[in-house]
Amino acid sequence: MTIEQKNLLLFFLGQSKNDRGCTNQKLTVLSKLRELGNQFGVKQGTPENRVFMELENEILKLFDMTSNYYFDFGLVANEVVENDNLNWILEEAV
Repeated sequence: MTIEQKNLLLFFLGQSKNDRGCTNQKLTVLSKLRELGNQFGVKQGTPENRVFMELENEILKLFDMTSNYYFDFGLVANEVVENDNLNWILEEAV
C-alpha cells in the first residue's frame, strides 16, 4: 500500500469519527430517559419495568450502529485498497 493510500484511509477514518454531535445527543437522550424513568419510579432489574429497560437498550444499540456506520466504510475502503487494482483502466473497445 502506498503512503497516499494509507493516508487516504487514515484521513477517511479520522473524518468518520467526527460524529457531528451524535455522542452529545446520545448522552442527552440517555439523561432524559433516566430522568423519565425516575419520574415513573422505574428500577433496574424489576420485571415490571422490563419494557422500559428494553427501550433503553434499543436506543443504545441505535446510537452505536450510527456511530459505527462510517467506520465500516473505512474497513471496506481498506479492503479495496488492499485487494483491488486501483490502477485499472477500462480499455476502449476495438
